[in-house]
Amino acid sequence: MKAIFVHLTGSRRGNTEVFSIDTISIGTDAEASLHFDPEIDRSTSKYHAKIRLQECDYVLEDQGSVKGTLVNNRLVSKIILKDGDLIEFGDGGQGAFSYQVG
Repeated sequence: MKAIFVHLTGSRRGNTEVFSIDTISIGTDAEASLHFDPEIDRSTSKYHAKIRLQECDYVLEDQGSVKGTLVNNRLVSKIILKDGDLIEFGDGGQGAFSYQVG
């Protein structure tokens, strides 16, 4: 499966990223798979969240971020993602999540 993240706001607005890996690290750390600019996306933590492929589901888990992670405007710590979910890291860096089988 491929995970797709479309940046709707923040420093990467308008960009689409496609991932074919089992774990997507998210944050301002330079090594993050889904990287946010620490100068622009200030509410996104260095190690903000991770998305892991577990069985046939993508599971998002907040990594103790300062400003939290929202899915469809709801604060979450861990959640199974659905195609089309809106994810927000802190109070910025919002994007749409989807996936493709195959």
